[in-house]
Amino acid sequence: MPTLRSLAVPHRCLVATVGAATAAAARERLGRIDFTGAGTAADLGAGLAADARFGTAPNILLALAVNAGDTLERTLTAAGARCTRLDVYRTIAAAEVEPKRRWSALGADAVLL
Repeated sequence: MPTLRSLAVPHRCLVATVGAATAAAARERLGRIDFTGAGTAADLGAGLAADARFGTAPNILLALAVNAGDTLERTLTAAGARCTRLDVYRTIAAAEVEPKRRWSALGADAVLL
């Protein structure tokens, strides 16, 4: 069975990802990324629709999580794209490592992210 690593994406196809982490993984497997969104499906859809490389009435293949919403598909369809959605994986919550604690119980003066 072919894997993403063994498939060549035609140069005429725009390869886009929702954010930086997905871009890094896709770049490793596909060899390139042409567009990276700001981290949400809405950002990716708006960014692609505004990008000149998007063209008019493109055919878009959406490889998404089974439990992903339809925001990206609706945004791209509204911009004139013909979308084909493939549900290729499922996102699941990670197991809880320790019980949640109230912010107020932590006694923090600042939060750094």
